[in-house]
Amino acid sequence: MDIPSFITSYGGPGGIVAVIVWLYSSERRHNVERRDELRKDIEREQADNDRLRASLKSKRAALAEKDVELGKRNARIAELEDLVRRLRNGEDV
Repeated sequence: MDIPSFITSYGGPGGIVAVIVWLYSSERRHNVERRDELRKDIEREQADNDRLRASLKSKRAALAEKDVELGKRNARIAELEDLVRRLRNGEDV
């Protein structure tokens, strides 16, 4: 039932009080619905954040592994360069 028909049906001070009560209850209902929507949005955002954090963690771990591998390769290259330098200088190997 809408407000004008309610006032027409129950006019007078009682109708006005009823309209105020109706407005208050509809506002509360709207606030409850809005809080539920916000709660769902927050939960969805938290799930997205958790998923992104897990992805970032795995990518950082993979990057750390690659960094270790690169360090090993660089050390091996340095050893080989030292060997080549010693061979060119006629040093014992």
